Amino acid sequence: MGHKLHIDQNEKLVIHVLSVDGFSSNIVSHSTMPVKNNLIIYQEVYQSAVLRYGMWDQIRVDHGKEFYLTLFMQEKLADYRNNTGRQPYIQTKSTQVRLSQINLLMVDAQRDCLQIFCLKLQMLQSAIIRKWGPL
Repeated sequence: MGHKLHIDQNEKLVIHVLSVDGFSSNIVSHSTMPVKNNLIIYQEVYQSAVLRYGMWDQIRVDHGKEFYLTLFMQEKLADYRNNTGRQPYIQTKSTQVRLSQINLLMVDAQRDCLQIFCLKLQMLQSAIIRKWGPL
């Protein structure tokens, strides 16, 4: 059972819908479809995530109508959540940048920089050992 599930979509040539765990940022389910379909989003994204990982305390979606069935089911199953004091779902503007998303991007960037730095340090150490031998 998770804390918060974020569900969003990308609408270019086809519709991609992802659900992401708010704590670990792992993609827990996804679907691709030619047109928006409430039933497919519910079955392949929300229902598959709940059946595999359990109920989330809260889901976050934008204001689109394509999530209505998902929101209805989250509200109907609200008593089975871990933290029933929290709203079962929240809807935010899709253009709204959330501070938590910015923080996750910063943490990822710092981790990537640290990995690159460590790799460069190991390469430098190997080059020094090859040239001068071990200490």
